[in-house]
Amino acid sequence: MITAASSLRDVIATIATALAGRGVSIVVVGASAIAAHSHRVHTPQTIEFAVPSGMQSETIDETLRALGFSKSGRRYAGSASPFGVEFVGEVPRIRNHQVTEFETIQTSSGPFQTLSIEDAVADRIAAYLYAHDPQSLHVAESALDQLNVQIDRWQLKKIIDSFDVHGDRAASRRLTYLRERLWLGKPQT
Repeated sequence: MITAASSLRDVIATIATALAGRGVSIVVVGASAIAAHSHRVHTPQTIEFAVPSGMQSETIDETLRALGFSKSGRRYAGSASPFGVEFVGEVPRIRNHQVTEFETIQTSSGPFQTLSIEDAVADRIAAYLYAHDPQSLHVAESALDQLNVQIDRWQLKKIIDSFDVHGDRAASRRLTYLRERLWLGKPQT
């Protein structure tokens, strides 16, 4: 049951468990994925999900309605939930790279899947590079600062090295700047 006192993880797990019971698998993406790893870094107003099992709109609508959510456009709002919910697509992606491996987080409300912390940080860095979203950079930097021991910098660097910034001078400049600022080093050749 979702209440106004429900934590982000409890809301995610309750939704994930209810949808899994109806054959729908979801993955936490975007800044919500960083928040799923640690609420100290970022607390979003909206939880974003990808639906790798395929967008089953009617099933999703019915399930969320049974959990106390109502739909307005793409966003679901719950009368008791402190968080809104959005389903942003079927395939979790970081820029043009499809993500197929996820991390499972166990909670007292059940398990849920999310992007790994490295994928979640890389996703926020990509949002800054390609959409020039400074809030995404702030969330990525906060995660790197507060979750430093949890984040495999080598893995993060490998993901960022796969970003294609050729032909996009502004993104290339931002990436060069970030490599120094975030201690990610030069690209591997």
